[in-house]
Amino acid sequence: MYVRGSTVNSRLNELKKYAVGVPFSRQYFGDGSLTRDGVDYNNSVENHMVVYYIGGIKYTDNYIPYSYTLESHLPIGGGNLF
Repeated sequence: MYVRGSTVNSRLNELKKYAVGVPFSRQYFGDGSLTRDGVDYNNSVENHMVVYYIGGIKYTDNYIPYSYTLESHLPIGGGNLF
């Protein structure tokens, strides 16, 4: 299964290390693949697109800088299924 969405309403936060002021490559658990949960840094483009895997599902999110809005806190799924 493949899911496409944006970082505003994605599951990417499940992989966050909660590190502040560090490079993109140190903010999330890496080495993502179909058999391992994590961000696939080799196929992600900083500040543009994030590719990651959770539970054998590949997610691709367009990067949207975080801003506090009601929409970003609603329980919305990971985007459109393709």
